[in-house]
Amino acid sequence: MATAASFSAVTFRLTYRVNKQRYAKTFHGTEAEAKKELRALLRSGDTGTHVVPTRMTLTEWAEHWLSIGCPGRKKRRVGRRSLERYQQLMRGHVIPELGAKRLQQIHATEIDRLYEGLEGKLAPRTQNQVHTMFAACLNAAVRKALLSVSPMERAEKIPSPKAITVKSWTRNRSRRWCNTSRAAPFTALLRLPRSLARGAMKFLACNGPILIRSRKRYALNGPKGEAGTGSDAEAKGAQASSPQAHNPD
Repeated sequence: MATAASFSAVTFRLTYRVNKQRYAKTFHGTEAEAKKELRALLRSGDTGTHVVPTRMTLTEWAEHWLSIGCPGRKKRRVGRRSLERYQQLMRGHVIPELGAKRLQQIHATEIDRLYEGLEGKLAPRTQNQVHTMFAACLNAAVRKALLSVSPMERAEKIPSPKAITVKSWTRNRSRRWCNTSRAAPFTALLRLPRSLARGAMKFLACNGPILIRSRKRYALNGPKGEAGTGSDAEAKGAQASSPQAHNPD
């Protein structure tokens, strides 16, 4: 037998049975919403998706999740450095705000307020890391049948990492730079940004000059047949030392 006893105008105590086991749940809302929730609980017992009510707090679950290595969807432990980062983010930003609440009573609006409070404190990338870590923690609780659905799915203020704008040279600008390098000593050294130095670069295509990589410096070597200067040897040295050097031929 299922009942919805009213404690007040907005608080109800729902009692029901699943597999001959009696459960009770406190629900806040209108009478119509309480009856709807009671029907949903009975239906979850029939479909095998029933979540046993628990008084476990977010802190208790989060610490357990951290202690077992923060397994994700593939049920694998994260690396040591990732684990240390997750511990820092969880204990430094999530637990102080929501840790005392029961895991099953966390609402999406509270997650939105958590993210709003982080906007003035953390960089966009760090905010996104907090979200990624917190979402993984709640999803693990769903897999453990501690939650029927993650409240993160209803959150709307999801932080996103700041977009990185990459400026590329137009063909005309590349040609002007090539022509300028020919007018001067035809070997020019170009110090690239860190992102390009890490390999995220496509070599400039010019008629004649090519780029020769030497660690974080790139040498522009003139075409064959042009008169060279003392810097010509520097370009040849860079070409010899680079395993990815291109032949002008």
